[in-house]
Amino acid sequence: MTTGFSSGSSRFADYFVTCGLDTESGLEPDELSALCQYIEDTKFRDGARGKLARSNEGENFEQSPLRRTFKSKVLAHYPDNVEWNPFDQDAVGMLCMPKGLSFRTQVDSREPQFHSFIITREDGSRTYGFALTFFEEVTSKQICSAMQTLYHMHNAEQYDILHTPTSPQGLEDQRLPQSRPVLHAAPAISRLQRFNSYDISRDTLFVSKCICLITPMAFAQACRKVLEQLHQAVTSPQPPPLPLESYIFNILYEVPLPPSGRSLKFSGVYGPIVCQRPSTSELPLFDFAISEMFNLLGVENVLQLFTCALLELQILLYSQRKSLSSNVTFCAFTQPLSLESHGIAGRCGTD
Repeated sequence: MTTGFSSGSSRFADYFVTCGLDTESGLEPDELSALCQYIEDTKFRDGARGKLARSNEGENFEQSPLRRTFKSKVLAHYPDNVEWNPFDQDAVGMLCMPKGLSFRTQVDSREPQFHSFIITREDGSRTYGFALTFFEEVTSKQICSAMQTLYHMHNAEQYDILHTPTSPQGLEDQRLPQSRPVLHAAPAISRLQRFNSYDISRDTLFVSKCICLITPMAFAQACRKVLEQLHQAVTSPQPPPLPLESYIFNILYEVPLPPSGRSLKFSGVYGPIVCQRPSTSELPLFDFAISEMFNLLGVENVLQLFTCALLELQILLYSQRKSLSSNVTFCAFTQPLSLESHGIAGRCGTD
């Protein structure tokens, strides 16, 4: 069985990565994320039937600019490259922010979210990623102006759609006289307010940003504390005891992987962080809450999911929250695969 990390890796973390908005390239639509969001909204609108909209409906004009997704980019990563773990910019950028950039205003919820992911190479070795996504204020006037322009275009499209007469369609509508066009109903006041929810003169615009650790082993809780303390240092009115660069340097170059069967304690920005690596005679490292998977899916669904994995069926997990889907994936598949080496579980296929 693959150990899951390169034998040349002796550091707790190989890379520190930041992903977010590239102000030089501006707002670029994320077509893949937009398509997924469009299908999701269409299914919700059509109810349990889940039918797609008619082909002549075209783009989903009801999607406000603040709910659209835009391309994110890897803004920086440190170090540039390590010999035992080459940096995969495309994979890291996509997995750090799978839904692209999101925008909010001061009235929207902007709670940070943590999620994890795995990058599996052709030889079966794994690299683990732990990302904290938060929102920061947009200071670029060009981006704010671009968002305002998108809202003007969006409102104009909505006005045209709501006031353009259309001919009735369908078997039931054929009974109506074809000479009498049907007008869309006038939008409610609350709907118009939602369409005009961003005003550059009165609103503060925020955009999502991600900080990430790429590690050879899945110390999820330790990485989460490192990232949360770094984020706290950035948002706190009081500066941290040392420059932020010193804490990043420490986690990349001075904190080693704990030896097998030993614990490791190192200093974060505001407090100590502890992690433990199991010995070879213990169960493999697993730093995720299995109880959350059972609370989300229930016992019957978990058993069905595990049965599908044993039968090597293709499985698709979907969630609006990255943290939930990644946690369920780790609990449902990673641990059973690890138990295989201890003779506890059979072979599972997760592709």
